[in-house]
Amino acid sequence: MWVNEQTANYAIQPQDNKKLIVFNSASAVTATLPQPTGSPIGVGGTFVFALANIGSGALTVSPTSATIDGESSIVLDEFQGIEVWTDGTNYFTIRGMGSGASAITALTGDVTATGPGSAAATLAASGVIAGSYTSANITVDAKGRVTAASNGSGGAASLPSVILSESSLVNYWELNDASGATAFVDSKGGNNATITYSEGPTLGWVTIPSIGSCAEWTFGATAGYASAPLQVSTTFSVELWFNATTSQGYDGSGFRGGWGLVTAQEGSGYNDWAIAFGGTTIYAGVGNPDTTLSVPDTLPGGAITFADGHWHQVVFTRAQSTGLIQLYVDGNLMTSATGNLNSLNAASNLIIGSGTESGAFAGLIAHVATFNTVLSAARIAAHYQAGSASGR
Repeated sequence: MWVNEQTANYAIQPQDNKKLIVFNSASAVTATLPQPTGSPIGVGGTFVFALANIGSGALTVSPTSATIDGESSIVLDEFQGIEVWTDGTNYFTIRGMGSGASAITALTGDVTATGPGSAAATLAASGVIAGSYTSANITVDAKGRVTAASNGSGGAASLPSVILSESSLVNYWELNDASGATAFVDSKGGNNATITYSEGPTLGWVTIPSIGSCAEWTFGATAGYASAPLQVSTTFSVELWFNATTSQGYDGSGFRGGWGLVTAQEGSGYNDWAIAFGGTTIYAGVGNPDTTLSVPDTLPGGAITFADGHWHQVVFTRAQSTGLIQLYVDGNLMTSATGNLNSLNAASNLIIGSGTESGAFAGLIAHVATFNTVLSAARIAAHYQAGSASGR
């Protein structure tokens, strides 16, 4: 290839075909390219030449009535070069280190290159301040990019906050009221549960490190319970958490025969329901006719134990339109059946810790909640995860 050296502005000529035009100037100079269309040098894309800038002054390459790589011009800094060709309409290049008059967009809105032919790339700013975040709250867009971040308030949401966020919540007795209280506060519906003691209001509470105060119900003379007007009887879910270290009494009569956890019982043949703990089995069911669900203490393989001194979540759901009843334990659906389609309103009160037909539960109870819908498996699992994270 022949070399044509220039030190000032220069208009590319037909005779520059297949030549290297070298610019060496301390001042800015311009290489003007002729209009390809109708030009003797613009036929069939046969016009090819190279440009190089070895001077300290910038070289602007500017086509006449055409574009070069889609731009109106490009700039070559010192020791940068390009090879140029035309298709008879516009110019195109094979790049060395030339920079464009404007940035080339590689991925619109996402990544921009610093110039034509350059390997350097810069991510579009997300607006998120660089640094470390504690228990971060983040926002992620549809492309998986973090678009907002802030410090959180201490990690995963607590079980009370998750329960209280449910739009279908009717009642929520957290059962963490101070010793000596005469009722458990319903922090959702104001339907406080009146406490009945056998040996005075100082009994019935226990404090466990990292858990706090919870209602403790015991056998015999120290038995106690709490009751409030029943406000769910058609389609509903009932959630509770319990902690037991010993087996409970059971008379063999299904959900009526255990020791009451949360009950709305009236008697055999009535439209009622209950959740109970009998022996070391969790029971739940509906009446008229009696339909019982049960989850034994130890399933095949010995994977589950309930009288183990740990907290367990129980959720009982009932859909009036189908009669479907379901029993979840520790976030998992364990068993289901079909009962009647009646309103289960024979009992006027919901009882925590006992029942009209069953004995008083011996152990700890917390987070009793009622909902006017059948909670989804995903929501029940979310409650369990929140409770597990907070020590329940």
